[in-house]
Amino acid sequence: MKLYGKLFELVEDFENLLTAVQEGRTPAYLSGVSQVHKAHLYVGMQEKLGKPALILTSDELAARRLC
Repeated sequence: MKLYGKLFELVEDFENLLTAVQEGRTPAYLSGVSQVHKAHLYVGMQEKLGKPALILTSDELAARRLC
C-alpha cells in the first residue's frame, strides 16, 4: 500500500513540491520540517513519482538519521 503518497495528498505544500519536481523545477529545498517528517515526505514523493530520489544531507550523521 502506498500510504505516505496517499496521506500527503491532503497537504498543499506537498502537492506544490511534487508539482515542482514533476515540472523539472529542481533542485527543490525543504525547510522547517524535522528529519523524521522529511523522511516521510521523501517516501511519499517516491511513491507518487515512481522514481528513485537523490537526497543530499549536510553530513554522514544527518544521512544516517534520515535512513
